[in-house]
Order: sequence, then structure tokens, then C-alpha cells
Amino acid sequence: MKWFWTNRKEAQKLKKLRESNLYRYAEFELDEFFAHDPEDTEFDDRYNDAVKRDVLELIATFSNQGHSGYSAGYILNIFSKLASWKPITSILNVTEQWNDVTECMDGKTMFQHKKLSSLFKDGENGEPYYLDAITKRLPNGSCWCGPLFMTKKDALEGNVESCITSAAYVKTWPFVPKTFYINVEEYEITKDDFVMYPVNPDQFEEVLQYYDLKLVKPNEPAEIDEDIEQPAE
Repeated sequence: MKWFWTNRKEAQKLKKLRESNLYRYAEFELDEFFAHDPEDTEFDDRYNDAVKRDVLELIATFSNQGHSGYSAGYILNIFSKLASWKPITSILNVTEQWNDVTECMDGKTMFQHKKLSSLFKDGENGEPYYLDAITKRLPNGSCWCGPLFMTKKDALEGNVESCITSAAYVKTWPFVPKTFYINVEEYEITKDDFVMYPVNPDQFEEVLQYYDLKLVKPNEPAEIDEDIEQPAE
């Protein structure tokens, strides 16, 4: 009997949540967003249904907490950062905030920051560098990480000494992650083999105020260009 009344109360609670303005609004928007597309496969439909269910579950929990306008924004800000693996406290260059990941690096001594997985240093006393410091943006809006020559002349001549990586060394602490988008052009040096160079090298001036550039090492292979998601406007 206890089981019956517990489940009945839960069912009544769920029904009440589904009648909230926020829940009904979210459900309406999701239905519009996932409106059936004739080209959708059965897998697409199942996936969309699962996404809708999970989002509404989060909405129900949030609605049940009964936040005011202020606390709602406060909670959403913190939750959004943590759910995206973004820190909400200061990123410092102190021993307790670093993990030794040498065993995962084939013997190369390396440390990874506990608060920011894209922040590394080579060795305990190494200079920390942020992997996502620089992103290349082509005229069509597509964004890439990987090696970038400082000038068009350097790119055409293959001057590796003037080739930087997407990573850059951190200058100041506490560190606040920042990604700079450099507008670039590409040149096909051989079939399907492209190099990229900045449209306006002066864009590096702003980068240099925040980071120290990390050059591609001549005796090591350069990073491979990797397509990444274009930032939201």
C-alpha cells in the first residue's frame, strides 16, 4: 500500500510539473524543433524522441525547484558552465590544480590542468599552454585548428620557423581562457595539400597581448589541420 501511495504522489507531482508554463512552453518548442521530416529515418525519430525526453526531464527538475527571476538566471549560468566542463572558480598555476598525465603520453612528461582539460605543461616546471588559443577562420566561415604561417610569404616558402600552432603560452594568472579567431586564406601547394596564412597579420597584435605564441618545432611534425565548429554569433 505504501508503494501505491508513493507512486501515486509521484504521478501527481509529475502531472503538476507538466502543467507548468515553462514545461508546456518547452514541450511546444521541442515539438516545433523536431517536427517530422519525411526524410528522417526510424533512427532519427528515436533519437529525437530521446533528446526531447531528456530535455523535458531537465526542465521538469528546474521548474520543480521554483526559482525566482534572479535565482533562475544564477542557477542556469552555473549549470551551463559545469555541464560544459567549464570552471566557475579561478584557474591557477599551483601544484594542486595539475594532474600528472605522463603515463598516457608514451613516456613524455606532461601535466594537464584539473579545471581546464585543454591546458597543459611539459614537465612540472614547464610553461603552461592553452590548446584552443588560436582558431583559423576561412572566408566561407569554416573554422580550423592546426599550424598557421605568420605571413603569406612564409607560407609559400614553407618557412617553418614562422609557423605557429593553435596553442599558445599563458601570460597571466589567474587564467581566463580566450580563443582568438584569425581570418585566413589557404593556398594549395600540391594536390589536396593546403597551407594557411593570415589575411591581416596585424590580428596577431591582439593575440600577443594575451598569449606568447607557440612555434611549430622544426624536428617535430606539425599539427594536422582539424575542422572545428564555427562559433555562434
